Amino acid sequence: MQHGGLKTASAPLLHGGVGGPAAPFRTGHGLQTGVSHGADDGQNDRMTTDTPFTLRTPTPQDTLEIAAVHVQTWRETYAGLVPERFFGDAARQARQKLWTQLLADPAARRGIHVAEANNAVIGFAGTGRPTEPDPARERALRMLYVLREHHGTGVGQALLDAALGDQPAQLWVAEANPRAIRFYERNGFRADGTVLVDPALENLREIRLVR
Repeated sequence: MQHGGLKTASAPLLHGGVGGPAAPFRTGHGLQTGVSHGADDGQNDRMTTDTPFTLRTPTPQDTLEIAAVHVQTWRETYAGLVPERFFGDAARQARQKLWTQLLADPAARRGIHVAEANNAVIGFAGTGRPTEPDPARERALRMLYVLREHHGTGVGQALLDAALGDQPAQLWVAEANPRAIRFYERNGFRADGTVLVDPALENLREIRLVR
């Protein structure tokens, strides 16, 4: 529908019992494509580490570590945009529950990639089907987050490439996250005019990017 001259998503994108501190993954959103939107903005950020990294498919044994990285990257990405409760103990427990469910499902694991350096998870990305009733593409980047200390090192780009290649896709990103928006634009994504004001995230404005 039309609202304020902008197309507006007709339904929230969070799912999996999320909405409160548990907000699962949309993105990076972004927000689960928050892509912490910890993605790499190499044109404007110096490399902060030369530590080599590898990508792999996660296993159920990664649950606690990925959940901790999920909470930390949300804090680094959305502090000041959403309340502190999204980063506290309740949020950590909700993320652990979410990742326990996701990684117990072999089909779900196939759509997820993690980046690892020094035997520690430093980022992750995942794809799936869009959740809104009127998607622009059949495939969505649902999440992409990288710990801040690894921004600008190519980790975010490697995760995006592994998750999507050069295929058509869509994602949602916070309008107040210009770093992530620049990253996606360099990868061929453009805003299509669709905006979501998400009551589950304190009315955070998100925009849909499509390629």
